[in-house]
Parts: sequence; structure tokens; C-alpha cells
Amino acid sequence: MKIFIVNQHLQDHVGGSEKQCDIIARYLTEFGHEVIYYAMNAKKNKYSAKYKVIHASGKLTDFIKTIKYVKPDIVYWRYNKKNLLVTMIILKLLKKKIAFAVSGIDDVKLII
Repeated sequence: MKIFIVNQHLQDHVGGSEKQCDIIARYLTEFGHEVIYYAMNAKKNKYSAKYKVIHASGKLTDFIKTIKYVKPDIVYWRYNKKNLLVTMIILKLLKKKIAFAVSGIDDVKLII
């Protein structure tokens, strides 16, 4: 399975979600899955990781091009809710599955 993880990378920003994503990426890779980590706000050009890391520009057009090129089976979205609705619509149009990680009460509150 090809898994596309979207979040800041642990080697750029130390936080809980970054640690979780790194663990998930490492173990999925060890179990034979292809993992592509789309590193938001990337600060490095090279990462010491067993999985592929792509430097994300933050532009939706680049995200779309990358998804079309990589052709993942699933996108694991762990990077806040910024542009989430637009991203979900894009992924639905591209017939890609998405998993959104709920990590706190703010992730399920309706904002009007």
C-alpha cells in the first residue's frame, strides 16, 4: 500500500503529531508499505529517514501535482485544519481516500 502522510516533519518541528507520524511512517515502511511524507514548512533539503520525504511548498497546486504524480492509496492528513475542506474536495475529485487524525476537541467543533 502507498501511504501519503501530510504534516510537519519531526526533524523540523518537535511535537506530538510529528512524533506520531514519524513512528507510523517508520513502522509502515518496515512492514513493506511505501510511505511518502509530505513535509509542511520543511527546513531541510534532506532527511535521515527510512521513508521518502518530499519538501512541501504549501501551495495547493503543488499538492495536487504531487498527489497526481505519487498516486497514493490513502492520504493521512495530520497537519491542522488549514485548507482541509478544499483538500478533501480535491482528494474526492481525484478519487483518493483520506484519513484525518482527530487529536483534540477543536478538531470536532463546528466553527461558524
